[in-house]
Amino acid sequence: MKFTGLLLMIIGILDLVIGGTNYSRQRTALEVGSFRAAANEHRQIPSFAIVGGIVLLGGTLLFAYPRRRFA
Repeated sequence: MKFTGLLLMIIGILDLVIGGTNYSRQRTALEVGSFRAAANEHRQIPSFAIVGGIVLLGGTLLFAYPRRRFA
């Protein structure tokens, strides 16, 4: 449980710091004979701060509270 909590804490912190994923895609815009014109598209997949905060909080709770053993 502590490993899972630590992993969730790291993911939550990275999500809050980075704030999303950027990527670019190159596509052919115009092709006439041997001439090619390419266009680059830059896009971002947004990450919501609330989701990162919930993941961070859940990881902290899993990491901090000991697992109870019932005998």
